[in-house]
Formats: sequence, C-alpha cells, structure tokens
Amino acid sequence: MSDGGAFRAAPTGERIVGKRGRPLAGKIAGIVAVVLIATFGSLIGITYPFIHGAALELAQTALSSQADAVANYLEREDVNDDNIPEQVLALLEESDVTAAIIKPGSVVLEPMRPLDRQLPGRSLSDIRTMSDGRIVFYEFRQLQGESAVFLIQSTEVAERATRALVGSLVFGATGAIVFAMVIVSIYTRRATRPIKNAVLAAERMGEGARDVRLEEGGVAEFADLARSMNALSDALVHSEDRQRQFLLSVSHELRTPLTAIAGYTEALSDGVVDTEDVQEIAQIMRSESERLQRLVSDLLDLSRAGAIEIRLTPTHVEMTDLIAEAGQIWEDRCEREGVKFRLLNPAGPLPITTDPLRVRQIIDNLCENALRVTPEGQPLVLELRDAPGGVDIEVRDGGPGLTEDDLLVAFEPSALHDRYIGIRPVGTGVGLALVGTLAARLGGTAAVGKAAEGGASFTVHLPRDWATGRTV
Repeated sequence: MSDGGAFRAAPTGERIVGKRGRPLAGKIAGIVAVVLIATFGSLIGITYPFIHGAALELAQTALSSQADAVANYLEREDVNDDNIPEQVLALLEESDVTAAIIKPGSVVLEPMRPLDRQLPGRSLSDIRTMSDGRIVFYEFRQLQGESAVFLIQSTEVAERATRALVGSLVFGATGAIVFAMVIVSIYTRRATRPIKNAVLAAERMGEGARDVRLEEGGVAEFADLARSMNALSDALVHSEDRQRQFLLSVSHELRTPLTAIAGYTEALSDGVVDTEDVQEIAQIMRSESERLQRLVSDLLDLSRAGAIEIRLTPTHVEMTDLIAEAGQIWEDRCEREGVKFRLLNPAGPLPITTDPLRVRQIIDNLCENALRVTPEGQPLVLELRDAPGGVDIEVRDGGPGLTEDDLLVAFEPSALHDRYIGIRPVGTGVGLALVGTLAARLGGTAAVGKAAEGGASFTVHLPRDWATGRTV
C-alpha cells in the first residue's frame, strides 16, 4: 500500500510492490504533531480576543484603583500642597501613569476635559484618544471644591500584558508539544513493535522456519495480526505435514506393485518359472503395471490440480475376484519371506459398489504392515467375509501384536512408528493411517484388535453401496 493509496486485489501470481514510505511510528508522530500545533494555534486564535479584553479590563481596574487612592490622599486634612507630592508621582511613574491636578481656570486639553464637573465627588473612567493619536485609559476624580485630579495610562500596558500572556501560552504549548512528541515517539515505537515482529516472522517463515510464534496480547488489531500470523504458521506446518505424509503414502503405494513386478521379472530372468505359469505371471505383472499406471496417473492429476487428495472412482466390484487377485501377489511375497500365507475367500460372489484401486491400497497396506512384523514360519491371513450391509476385509498375523495402548492409536499417523522404531521393523508411519482414511472415504470403518494367530488383527468394513454408505 503506497502513501495515501488503497489496497487492491492482485491477480494470481502477481505481486504488488509499492514505494517504501516512512516508518509508521514516524507518520503517527508527525500526524500527532500537526494535530497538536493546529489545536493550540486554533485555541490561541479563539481565546486571543478574550485575553486582550480581560487585559484591558484589568488595566482599567488597576488605574481606577490608583485614581481613587490619589484622590483620597489629596483630600486628607494634612495635605495642603496644591500639587501631587513627589512620592506619589514616583509610584505612579513606575506604572507608566501620568497624573495632574486641574484647578479653577486651568486650561485642559479637550480629550482630558471631563463631563459634569459641577457635582462634588464625581468620577469618570474611560478610554480616550490623545491629540497625538495615542489611546489611553482615562480616570477623572472630582475633589472637594473646584479642583480635580486625572490619571492617564497608555493602553499599550494591556497590549504588553496580552503579548506576555500569549507568549507564555505559546511557550507552554511548545513545551507540551515537544513532551507529547517524545511520549508519542516512545509509545508508537513500542506499539508498532508487533508489526516489526510480524515482518521478521514472515521473513523467517519465508526462509523455511516453522517454529515461529508471536505473542497475541496488546492492542486488539496487533493481537489479531499475531493470531493471523500464528494461524498462517500452523497452516503451513499442517500443509507441509500433509504433503510429506502424502509423499510417504505415495511411495508406500508404489512400492507394492513395483516389488511384485520386480520379483516376477527376476524369476523370469532366472528361468525358475515353469512354462505353463508364464502366462499367469505375465497377467499378474500386467495387472500390477496397470495399477501402477493408475497411481502415476493420479499423481499427474494431483500435480495439475494442485490438490493433495486422490479422487475416488466408485464402480461395480466383485470382491471375491479382487481378494483372489491380491492374494496371488501376497502369497508370493510371503513365500519369499518364509511366512505362511493363507487366503480365506467365500465361494459365492460378493458384489459391492466402491473404488477397487483404493480397496487394493487398503489390502496392500494391511498386508505390507503384517508381513513386516511377522517372523519367518508364522502365519499371515487375508480374509473376506460377508457382513451386514457390506463386506469385511480382515488381515491377521502371527507377529508380536499390539498392546492395549497401541490399539487406541493404531490408525494415527506415525504413532506406532514412533513407538517401535529401533525395537521392531517399522515402515514410514503412514500406512495404517492411510488405511483408516481410505476406509472412511469409502464410507466404511477400520478397526484393530488381537488375532487368534497371536499377532494383530485389522478389519475394514465396506458398505455395499459407496454412494449411500459413505460417511465423509
């Protein structure tokens, strides 16, 4: 966002780069300074007439009090001098006051000529313009008899008082603005620190760090920013974990058909396959190649779509045929490992509507997991059963089995992998998690328990109709 500009939406892939402006703290301090200066300037401009009027009134009142004092002094019985005594004049001069006595027959300038002098004790307070153009405060006091006293003082006294008071206000306002700027600068630097922290956090996340956390306290907007940054960090961690698990699961899925194809290829090249079995082995290799091709096709689709979940393609599936086909693959695998494989497949048909590729993924993951932990000479059983509302696929083994705690977390990603790494053979940690996820995606369930063969038992229930039986 540029200075004075607004945000605009950027098309996908476009990066909006604006001109780098001043730091936010400096902008806030500048705005506060302008506001304070404008406020104090307006305040002084509005109050100046009132200050000047008050200064005039105070100066006039002070001169009036002096005039009363002089008149009272001259009317004392012990004062016989026709003129104002020197000590009184000295006091008045200190205040820039000019005083004079008017006697009968005196010539008085017109601006100084009082009105209604006939009444004894008559007083007058006024502001008049002198012959030389000066504006003065004028105070007249009628004394006993025909004499009178008047005092004049330039209104410049009030002007000086006004300027002094306004100057004091300006000085105080300047000090207040400087003090406020210091406080604002300190506060804005502290207040905007979360933004700097967010920038540093974004840079670290851009460099690959995923342990970045921001404190979510302070100003509401900054707390929201911190929460958003933390949520972004969590989302990145979650996304990368999903991608990592996806890659592990893909490699896990690709391994089974590749292993089968490699095994049969080796057997054919070594000439240990009977002639009458060549066609059957070729058919199996073709089937595994097609399954491998479908997996690769899914990966290409995912790459083009930018997704991380494999699509499902439900179709009519004869489960007994699918189990028999998988049984051939795993029987050969078990034979090479010295494990006793047994296939339990119903005689009658068990048709369901599901995704056969995903069902094979479930079977292969369960058999791969079982074969990995089953010692030589122990059994591995693959069984298909008719069940209410669908079918059950069960894989049992004669391995070390699982504890009660293991049963609770068997389908959680990497749970068993982390527990038994270095203790017994383990895989990537995503095989069983993928079984649970695919079972749910197909509308079924996955369960784990203890097998009669001494090891673990994994059972996946699939509904007859994926479209009506799926739960997710």
